[in-house]
Amino acid sequence: MKNKKLLEKLAQGKALWAYEYLGLMIQMLRRQERMSQQDLAYHSGIDRSTLSKIETGVTRNPQIFHISGIATKLGVPLSLLITPTNGMGIVLANYWTK
Repeated sequence: MKNKKLLEKLAQGKALWAYEYLGLMIQMLRRQERMSQQDLAYHSGIDRSTLSKIETGVTRNPQIFHISGIATKLGVPLSLLITPTNGMGIVLANYWTK
């Protein structure tokens, strides 16, 4: 599982690439909203496969209009998804280890 490797990076204090951070944030927020990939993709105007590739980091340079649509549906500012901050690694690590 790709996210397990990313969580190991966080646990070791290693930095995530921006696309890795983006994928984990989207997946965390989507799950908190109890939303399936299909639902989020549909309401964001993208294919489910595109969302899956963004969440898992397969897509390293997603289109900004895709990310904007996702942010809108999740009800978060776009900047939350595209601007990694120092404390968010801890938030992500805590969320994924529950």
